[in-house]
Amino acid sequence: MFEVQFGRHPFATHLKPQVMEALIKKYPITFPEVSTETPAVSDDFKELVTELLSKDPNQRIGSDSCEIEILNHAFFKN
Repeated sequence: MFEVQFGRHPFATHLKPQVMEALIKKYPITFPEVSTETPAVSDDFKELVTELLSKDPNQRIGSDSCEIEILNHAFFKN
Protein backbone atom coordinates (compact mmCIF):
# COMPACT_ATOMS: atom_id res chain seq x y z
CA MET A 1 0.00 0.00 0.00
CA PHE A 2 2.83 2.37 0.87
CA GLU A 3 4.65 1.69 -2.39
CA VAL A 4 1.51 2.13 -4.48
CA GLN A 5 0.71 5.44 -2.78
CA PHE A 6 4.19 6.96 -2.73
CA GLY A 7 6.08 5.11 -5.48
CA ARG A 8 8.87 3.92 -3.21
CA HIS A 9 9.59 1.31 -0.54
CA PRO A 10 8.65 2.49 2.98
CA PHE A 11 12.20 1.91 4.15
CA ALA A 12 14.08 3.00 1.03
CA THR A 13 17.64 4.02 1.74
CA HIS A 14 21.05 4.11 0.14
CA LEU A 15 22.56 2.27 3.10
CA LYS A 16 23.85 -1.29 3.08
CA PRO A 17 21.15 -3.95 3.59
CA GLN A 18 22.44 -4.84 7.07
CA VAL A 19 22.26 -1.21 8.21
CA MET A 20 18.83 -0.78 6.66
CA GLU A 21 17.54 -3.89 8.45
CA ALA A 22 18.80 -2.59 11.79
CA LEU A 23 17.10 0.77 11.21
CA ILE A 24 13.82 -0.91 10.20
CA LYS A 25 13.83 -2.92 13.42
CA LYS A 26 14.60 0.13 15.57
CA TYR A 27 12.59 3.02 14.12
CA PRO A 28 8.91 3.38 13.25
CA ILE A 29 7.74 4.02 9.71
CA THR A 30 7.59 7.65 8.65
CA PHE A 31 5.43 9.09 5.93
CA PRO A 32 6.65 11.63 3.39
CA GLU A 33 5.71 15.27 3.83
CA VAL A 34 2.88 16.42 1.59
CA SER A 35 4.18 18.27 -1.45
CA THR A 36 3.35 18.79 -5.11
CA GLU A 37 4.91 15.37 -5.77
CA THR A 38 3.64 13.60 -2.65
CA PRO A 39 -0.11 13.32 -2.12
CA ALA A 40 -1.82 13.79 1.22
CA VAL A 41 -3.08 10.59 2.81
CA SER A 42 -5.76 10.06 5.43
CA ASP A 43 -5.07 9.25 9.06
CA ASP A 44 -6.85 5.93 8.47
CA PHE A 45 -4.36 5.11 5.70
CA LYS A 46 -1.40 5.95 7.94
CA GLU A 47 -2.82 3.91 10.79
CA LEU A 48 -3.47 0.85 8.61
CA VAL A 49 -0.03 0.90 6.98
CA THR A 50 1.62 1.39 10.37
CA GLU A 51 -0.33 -1.57 11.77
CA LEU A 52 0.55 -3.70 8.73
CA LEU A 53 4.23 -2.92 9.25
CA SER A 54 4.25 -3.46 13.02
CA LYS A 55 7.63 -4.73 14.24
CA ASP A 56 6.01 -7.37 16.45
CA PRO A 57 4.29 -9.99 14.25
CA ASN A 58 1.91 -10.82 17.10
CA GLN A 59 0.75 -7.20 17.22
CA ARG A 60 0.52 -6.82 13.44
CA ILE A 61 -2.99 -6.28 12.12
CA GLY A 62 -4.28 -9.43 10.53
CA SER A 63 -2.01 -11.71 12.53
CA ASP A 64 -5.03 -13.57 13.91
CA SER A 65 -7.76 -13.35 11.33
CA CYS A 66 -5.89 -11.88 8.36
CA GLU A 67 -8.30 -10.43 5.82
CA ILE A 68 -11.22 -10.09 8.23
CA GLU A 69 -9.31 -7.85 10.63
CA ILE A 70 -7.69 -5.88 7.83
CA LEU A 71 -10.87 -5.36 5.82
CA ASN A 72 -12.73 -4.25 8.95
CA HIS A 73 -10.24 -1.41 9.47
CA ALA A 74 -11.65 2.12 9.22
CA PHE A 75 -9.63 2.73 6.04
CA PHE A 76 -11.88 0.31 4.14
CA LYS A 77 -15.13 1.56 5.68
CA ASN A 78 -15.29 4.53 3.34
